[in-house]
Amino acid sequence: MSCKLQKIVKGPMGAVEFEAQFAGMRKAQDWIIYKPVSNPVSALTIQSDTRIGRICLDTGRVSLSAAKAGGARFVDLPHIKQVDQLEQADLSQLKQIFQTAAAPGVVRIW
Repeated sequence: MSCKLQKIVKGPMGAVEFEAQFAGMRKAQDWIIYKPVSNPVSALTIQSDTRIGRICLDTGRVSLSAAKAGGARFVDLPHIKQVDQLEQADLSQLKQIFQTAAAPGVVRIW
């Protein structure tokens, strides 16, 4: 399992944006990264229109909820399962861009 992140950018409001198709997904989706409130940061919470999950910043492991037509929410986080692994280059790029994002709260990943 290995995922390729695409279109990783910092948006106009300081949000990080990316697009990804993780294992088990039919097509790529746009993702939002929620900026963590604790330090040090070990994982980023991500959300798309239909899923929620986490990316471990130490290992690159991606854990996601099942797809939900109405959208997955934070209450679905206890039910996430590891589905993929980020390539080291993608993980490094995501870390670098995320650290420079200035906006508090939500970081968008398209």
